Amino acid sequence: MTSRERIQKVIRHEIPDRVPNGLGGGEVSGFHVLSYGNLQKLFNLPGHAPRINTFMTNAVFESDMIRAMEGDILLIASPRLCKGP
Repeated sequence: MTSRERIQKVIRHEIPDRVPNGLGGGEVSGFHVLSYGNLQKLFNLPGHAPRINTFMTNAVFESDMIRAMEGDILLIASPRLCKGP
């Protein structure tokens, strides 16, 4: 089952194959920037500096991290994201 199918099932109040993984998919469902660096090491991902969501200094989960965690939700845009390179 794809992430899209999994989320659609939940929205329709149906039972998916597993609970959708939303870690990093919202402004408050993430990790502090320092913890995010440790998570990158754990998954053997390139240790680039994370973008920061100004709310509670959470890191913005990048697509490589979402894939490594088998995540289902990706934060596309937020008015609280810091502007950066």
